[in-house]
Amino acid sequence: MKYSDFTCEEVVAMLKAKQGTKSLRKFAAELIVSPSFLSEVYRGTRNPGPYLAKLLGLEQMPKEKWNPVYRPTKEQQLKINRLHSEQRR
Repeated sequence: MKYSDFTCEEVVAMLKAKQGTKSLRKFAAELIVSPSFLSEVYRGTRNPGPYLAKLLGLEQMPKEKWNPVYRPTKEQQLKINRLHSEQRR
């Protein structure tokens, strides 16, 4: 199988299936990646990359260009909203 045959979401689904009932920390340790990296991959803010693809038995990058979505934290969003409301005054 080639990595290019799958979308990034499908690769993440494969990782989650391989993880099974293991904790994120334990699974990350087995993959020899940090738990934060694996969490970012799951959330869609990081590309699974060739290393994780190789562990799944895949060869290349996904067919779509990886485009992570930026989501501000609640605190950041409140600050953004405050700044916008002050600018409207």
